[in-house]
Amino acid sequence: MLGWTGDNGDADNFLYALLDKDSIGSNNYTYYSNDELHKILVEAQTVSDENKRNELYKKAQEIIKEDAPWIPLVHSTPLLAGKANIKGFNPHPTGSDKFTKVEIQ
Repeated sequence: MLGWTGDNGDADNFLYALLDKDSIGSNNYTYYSNDELHKILVEAQTVSDENKRNELYKKAQEIIKEDAPWIPLVHSTPLLAGKANIKGFNPHPTGSDKFTKVEIQ
């Protein structure tokens, strides 16, 4: 059972890091390798047009879904606790929280 939290919110941080053949022996613990997927992921890394990039990642996800190199079982919900006098704290979706605007009143 493995978990992953993306630290930058980019699709590449999940798909390439976890499922590309270049990541075998690193974060690709499934040893999954698909040449078509590799080509798409490498191309997506170089595309600056957001719409084209989104389309490439959609294609990549279709390939991954069809091949099913892993089966997600669960996801976690970060638990946060604080007192009512803490103001200005907004949790970041990647867990990279910033405290520069946090005040204790």
